[in-house]
Amino acid sequence: MTLADRRVTVLSAEADPPTHATRQQRLSEFREAGAYVLLGDPGLGKTTAFREESRRSPDARFLTVRDFLALPLGEGGLSSPPLFLDGLDEVRVAADDPRRPFDRLRARLATCGKPRLRLSCRPMEWLGDDDRQRLATVSPDGEVAVLRLEALDDEEIAAFLRDRSEDADAARFLRVARERRMDDLLRNPLTLGFLAEPAVAGAVWPESRRAAFEQACRELVVERNPQHRLPPASPKEATVLLDAAGELCAHLLLGGAAGLSLPPLAGDAAYPGLDSAAADRAGAHRAAIASRVFAGGPPHRIVPAHRQIAEYLAARFLASRMEDGLPRRR
Repeated sequence: MTLADRRVTVLSAEADPPTHATRQQRLSEFREAGAYVLLGDPGLGKTTAFREESRRSPDARFLTVRDFLALPLGEGGLSSPPLFLDGLDEVRVAADDPRRPFDRLRARLATCGKPRLRLSCRPMEWLGDDDRQRLATVSPDGEVAVLRLEALDDEEIAAFLRDRSEDADAARFLRVARERRMDDLLRNPLTLGFLAEPAVAGAVWPESRRAAFEQACRELVVERNPQHRLPPASPKEATVLLDAAGELCAHLLLGGAAGLSLPPLAGDAAYPGLDSAAADRAGAHRAAIASRVFAGGPPHRIVPAHRQIAEYLAARFLASRMEDGLPRRR
């Protein structure tokens, strides 16, 4: 068993939203399914699980839901399923009516010949059995399994730590987390990673969830490639980069955009150009997008490395502006 082959719970089709658990299985057991939906809270590892499963599935294709709806499918279309579509919640949360992007998704799946489908979504944006029944109309076999991605257990946490260091003391790590009342953060791969890297290296534990995100984001803006690294960033310079990244993330989230377009590509609604941000902070914005806060998306486009990181940095930026006098109503 590896951390990539995550535990999932099959949810009852009758519940609305689906909450009644029927049984636990491994995600790999659904590789032959016609269609399934993977529900999971922010940072729980839906995207990572999908990427791993797509690598293990012959001829599979991984796309975000937004890109599937907005971009050309390229040569060959979808002649080689299964199709992994990540982030239904990200297009729904920006829509006035959450049914519209879902109907657009179903229409395109029908046009593509109803390929085998794997779809991820946050639980709050999944509309229960109504969504399941409507998605079943474009499933290749008329069936849709709804799966809930489970939080990490102690064995998976220990495996995660050993993957980073053979000398990691998982028992001590778990004990310290419980003593600090932070063991709930270990059940989420994203926040576990925030805590594991410094803890394995012997660094001081953060005091709270907010401190864990702050510590992690400051690490993300530090350049690790010696070919690109300038003199080490001071705490003040790191703060400038985090503010710039937060401003960009706030623009993306509030505007319902997926990421940023880079030259020579012209910006559009889904991927606005970087030059649409404030010109007087262009240098800081360019440095921010070159950091690990952002990752490569479709050609000549970048996206936040993780939506939960983008949400934290955007909230951090907006909170600082309100402290500086920005009216809360605005």
